[in-house]
Amino acid sequence: MKHKYLTFAFTTTIVILTNLAYPTNSTHAGDIPNEPQSSPKAAPIYKVRTALTVNPPSLDNLDSNPQQFTVKNTHVTNYSIKNLKSTNVSWWWSWCAKTQKHLEENWTNIILSFSINGKPQLIDNFLPKDNTMYIQIDGHGRQKTFCRTNIDLLTDWPAGDHILEIVARFQTSINDGWDTYPANTIYQSNYEINISHPSTISPVGAEYLGDTDYSCYDINGTNTSEISAQIHKFALENNGMMAGAKVIDSTEIGGICYADGTADFSEFNRSIKSHIKIPCWYPGPNVNKTEIAKFDHYMRKVVQHELRHVELSEQNNDLYVNLLRQANTCSQSTLSELHSLASELEKQASDNFHNSPEGSPIPLPKYIEPTSDINQSSKYSSAYTSWAQAKDYPNTIKTVCGPVANTYYARTTTGEYAVLDLGNSFPDKNRFTVAIQGRDLSNFFAQPSTYYLNKHICVTGAINLSDDVAHIFPISYHQISIQ
Repeated sequence: MKHKYLTFAFTTTIVILTNLAYPTNSTHAGDIPNEPQSSPKAAPIYKVRTALTVNPPSLDNLDSNPQQFTVKNTHVTNYSIKNLKSTNVSWWWSWCAKTQKHLEENWTNIILSFSINGKPQLIDNFLPKDNTMYIQIDGHGRQKTFCRTNIDLLTDWPAGDHILEIVARFQTSINDGWDTYPANTIYQSNYEINISHPSTISPVGAEYLGDTDYSCYDINGTNTSEISAQIHKFALENNGMMAGAKVIDSTEIGGICYADGTADFSEFNRSIKSHIKIPCWYPGPNVNKTEIAKFDHYMRKVVQHELRHVELSEQNNDLYVNLLRQANTCSQSTLSELHSLASELEKQASDNFHNSPEGSPIPLPKYIEPTSDINQSSKYSSAYTSWAQAKDYPNTIKTVCGPVANTYYARTTTGEYAVLDLGNSFPDKNRFTVAIQGRDLSNFFAQPSTYYLNKHICVTGAINLSDDVAHIFPISYHQISIQ
């Protein structure tokens, strides 16, 4: 099946959502920068069968932004997974065709190879699994497909950087019933997987996640000042997000489209699996316990916030299933409208959550206590910069603090802005300006002009100078904290 991308959830069926096959990077064990002492274990088939009942996370879905490219008939997908936390993950390759006959003919002409840290893996360890499903195929609409997947379970990951590779090579020309692929077509998947810590060690606050699947971005330091700076930096590089929840797996069963145009979705169902990304801190033995307790308290609030988003996704999924059952159609325009409606309702629910006290911004753990004379830079930790001194640090990333003296909306040649003046009010040039572009206002749970007025705040970002006035352009409420 041409360029089909598949998310595999181990239930009674699979759904094509992300890439099925993958391509070339050829890094071998001797080239690994942080070479592990050993490789993860590939489970035997009888253990793979047991694992399917608990739906382990798939390697393909743990990278939210895989890199893809094609050179002639070689199709490559590169995955980069930092600090893998799951002890058991699935690893697989799949192919789908129009009929069972097409699938059998295709499969006999596909040579599959798997390797871990440069060592070939026995294909006999991979469980073959056949399924049928209805999926959307470019240019052909929603079609019934016949799919085969080779699956293994990888366990007991040692610390270090691991290189995994899947190569699928077509010995002859292949036709899947819709498209033809020439001989020597290659699909290759490369996985760079980092294990920073033994899988038995959990970061501070991870226990609040329960059984929810999660991944990390590592932070280091001995106190919450150092930690907060790193979380702010991550947020600046990731559209203002310090943590996030998203759906990574989706499995649909039931729902039939007949040749005469009728449909039966009375038994249609869809299950989803969510994933949360969090900051992970592994404090050393000499770190002050008070610092650990503060970060643990912060992580409990972060996890509670993200688990609420997981709950909203599950509620939206139930709504989507009910809408599709009621519509009982295979019309692509109707299905698209239902999907858009469900997405819009989920966004509204998320916005309502953010506008509620329960969903309000979570301040980072404090390292300094606010003072009544916040204008004096001497009152700040060295990790913070006074609004009055910000202009001394152009083109650098800083956390700037001060009292909000005035707020207003401004329109310039570059767009509309919500403006917060720190220290002094416009037109006094001895002020610091926080300018939020109109396009970014949706990333703030409340109107900045009213919410931050007359409060002491700290804002993190790149300091710019314009007409001798220093300013930062935050893109999300995560960059602003109230002191």
